[in-house]
Amino acid sequence: MTSPRHPAAPAPDRRPSRSGTDGCGWRRLSRRMLVVHPISALLTALPVLAAALVAGSSTGQGGWWGLLGAGITVAIGALRWVTTTYRITGQQLQVRRGLLQRRLVGVPLDRVRTVDVSASALHRVLG
Repeated sequence: MTSPRHPAAPAPDRRPSRSGTDGCGWRRLSRRMLVVHPISALLTALPVLAAALVAGSSTGQGGWWGLLGAGITVAIGALRWVTTTYRITGQQLQVRRGLLQRRLVGVPLDRVRTVDVSASALHRVLG
């Protein structure tokens, strides 16, 4: 037989756990960022990719160099999602980033006054 809950006690959290890598509440960015980051990286690297295409066209291998460059750029964009996690504790917001040089940034929640959100057209399309 179970004991009745106290009326002032909060209801148990029924949401499924979305903890990240180590079970301490770390979460990943939205999966939609797997599309946003690579496309943004491709747009940023477009001049370099065009130069590789032109430089490689003299040997007849421009298409392959362009595909290789685009593949590397997309992989780097996807790596950003893999290496970024965050968590919100009772006292602070923490963000972990980096692959080779891990960085942990923590901001006390009482220091957060306002949050301004800006979204590119691609962010708005993907929600």
